[in-house]
Order: sequence, then structure tokens, then C-alpha cells
Amino acid sequence: MLDMASALIVSQCKTMLHMASVRELV
Repeated sequence: MLDMASALIVSQCKTMLHMASVRELV
């Protein structure tokens, strides 16, 4: 259960970082 929650948080962090990098490039 904890692993699933941490995995979800990690995926959200990666998505936010990816979107942030895309904004900087644009």
C-alpha cells in the first residue's frame, strides 16, 4: 500500500518536472 502511494507521488513529481522543463523550453 505504501509502495503504491510512493510510486504515485513519484510519478506526479516526474510529470510536474517534465511540464516545468517543457515550459522553460517554450
